[in-house]
Amino acid sequence: MSLNILIVEGNIPEDSEVFIRAAGASASENLKNLLLKLEPNTSVKIINPGKDEETKEALKNISHYHGIIFTGGAMRINDMTDEIKKHINFASNCFKHDKKILAICWGLQVCSTAAGGKVAP
Repeated sequence: MSLNILIVEGNIPEDSEVFIRAAGASASENLKNLLLKLEPNTSVKIINPGKDEETKEALKNISHYHGIIFTGGAMRINDMTDEIKKHINFASNCFKHDKKILAICWGLQVCSTAAGGKVAP
């Protein structure tokens, strides 16, 4: 059985560009490449929660995913911008489904906040 994984990009496009210049790929692409190296038959979809159409599509198809990974990113949860609110809302919607979730750094801030927790500045 091959895995079907959803990766949630933790950076806004401008921050992803900085990461790409430094590391050669975005955080989500690096993670995708690692997953495929470890398990070549894995199907990986990457979305950006700031893009409403991508989140709508991902939630519509969430039953197809075995797990969800929220990547790290450069944002700070306590800034509470509209973009950050979209990330939190997407995580909240993911919690409504019986999915395994891995949250890395920024992703953990998002998921903790979505679950009702507080992240200290």
